[in-house]
Amino acid sequence: YPAFIYSRDGADVKRADNGAYLTTTRYQVMYVSKNPDNDVFTKMLTLAYCSYDRHYVSDNLHHDVFTLYEGQ
Repeated sequence: YPAFIYSRDGADVKRADNGAYLTTTRYQVMYVSKNPDNDVFTKMLTLAYCSYDRHYVSDNLHHDVFTLYEGQ
């Protein structure tokens, strides 16, 4: 550790005229570290389509979970 773990979490689809005209993929990105104080939190939030979801501790590892959207 540290490590990033990511997975596709869904997609937002905009529809009009019986069709999809815009699809945006959503990802869940988790940063796992032994140290709760790191600069990854601030750096992730500088990304245009990123939001912070939650923090939790499991097995003495700190997990910061973000939602990241594919850029337009």
